[in-house]
Amino acid sequence: MNWVKFSERVVKWLTPILLLTAIWWLFNLPDVFLALMIFTAHRVDSIRIAVLTMIVLMPFVTIPATTDVLAVARKYESSSDAFSFFKFFLKYYRRDYLKSMTLGLINTLVLAIFYISLQYYASLSTIIAILFYLLLFLIPFYFLVLYSFLVDQELKVKTYFSNSLFLFIIHPVNMLTMIVNITVIALLFWVIFKPLLVILFPGLCALIVMRYFKKSIDKEIENKNKQAAADNNSDKQQIKN
Repeated sequence: MNWVKFSERVVKWLTPILLLTAIWWLFNLPDVFLALMIFTAHRVDSIRIAVLTMIVLMPFVTIPATTDVLAVARKYESSSDAFSFFKFFLKYYRRDYLKSMTLGLINTLVLAIFYISLQYYASLSTIIAILFYLLLFLIPFYFLVLYSFLVDQELKVKTYFSNSLFLFIIHPVNMLTMIVNITVIALLFWVIFKPLLVILFPGLCALIVMRYFKKSIDKEIENKNKQAAADNNSDKQQIKN
């Protein structure tokens, strides 16, 4: 084995993941401090306050940072040219902050409603409880696809929601593969070496989401082009007749 080539491949593979992760954490510094408070807190009340603060900050800090890391991942996946990850992130951060914050508020509200509903319905029926747990598990993935649409296309807010649902319905294999990959990687990192969840997971997750999102979008474009070509041929045939 040529160890030089192997090490070059490893570095080439790790570099975008580490850069994306570093940017994500840099713009999530409030959550970092709150997490440290949680791990060092000696009172339950302090932990509750820190967790509640993290939830409140989600639409204003976590989700805009996540959205724009996805934008950088999209640029990396679609372009072979070198570019500054940080400058590109800042460009999208300034451009899309208000829209990502708006969608983030909806995201946080939906999660809160489902969590509160779960507390109530879990006591009524095991089946309903399982259904709510499943939905709580799937909602973050749905919104990751929605944020991918945000950095890929200029649409109305309600259209982001309908298009994301459409992508899940029309391309279930891609969406399911994305969910399985992210879940398995998270579990492996947790079992093998937990710090990998901090060092690699955010960047790797962004790349996986964008890869399967782009794959699904490219397939839709291909299908539309085929349909347009078929319609064009049909029109020509009718003219000849």
